[in-house]
Amino acid sequence: MVAIVCPKKKIRERWLRSLGNFSVFSQIVDSFTVWDNSTDAGTGELPTLLMDKEGETPQVHDRIVLGELIDNACSAARQAGLYALVAELRELSKL
Repeated sequence: MVAIVCPKKKIRERWLRSLGNFSVFSQIVDSFTVWDNSTDAGTGELPTLLMDKEGETPQVHDRIVLGELIDNACSAARQAGLYALVAELRELSKL
């Protein structure tokens, strides 16, 4: 029997896994940036810098959009039964 995986489901799984990876790696790397590139490419809007880190302390540049991203991620993680990821993401939202 061949299992057919819906692309949306696979994308969601990878997205959740990448958020879990970010939660871990963001604590050990020297620098990173987080961009919101969800704007419509047709509008010509540039991506928005949400968060970055140079040195020890991350800086949040857009708390509203980052909060929405974290809320959406927590909801998806809860639906997938990934409660440890929900807790990690909640910690990230306290920055």
